[in-house]
Amino acid sequence: MGRVLHATQRCTVASEVLGLAKGSARPIGLHSRFPIGRDVLYDDAMPRTRLVIELDEELAARLEAATARSQTSIETFAAKAVARAVADVEAWAEDEAAYAEYERTGEAIPLVAMEDWVRSWGTANELPPPAPCKSSS
Repeated sequence: MGRVLHATQRCTVASEVLGLAKGSARPIGLHSRFPIGRDVLYDDAMPRTRLVIELDEELAARLEAATARSQTSIETFAAKAVARAVADVEAWAEDEAAYAEYERTGEAIPLVAMEDWVRSWGTANELPPPAPCKSSS
C-alpha cells in the first residue's frame, strides 16, 4: 500500500486537500499554505491546483530523503520535479514534430553548416543562421 506523505504531515495536508480551515467546514484557498519556490519551469505566481498522489513506501522514502538533502519541502521539491518532467515531455514532443517535418519535406540543416555558423559567433565575419535544404541522404 502506498502513502501520500509521512504521518506527521497527513492531518495538515488532508485539511488542505479538502479545502477546510482548521476546526471549520468553510473552504480555504488551496494555495494558502506550502508556498512553492520559484523556478524557471515553475512560477508560484500562477494559479495552483493541489493534487494528491500515492507513492509506494520506497519512493516515498527516497522523496523524503531527497527533500532533506535539498533542504526544501516535499511540496516544493515535487512541484519542481513535475515541472521538469512535463518540460521534458514537451521538448520530446517538439523534437518528434521537427523530425516528422523532416520526414515530410526532406529538408534539414547540415551539421557542417551549423558548425560553421556557431564557429563564426563573435567574430567580425559572423554568418547568418543556415537555412534548411534538401538532405542528400
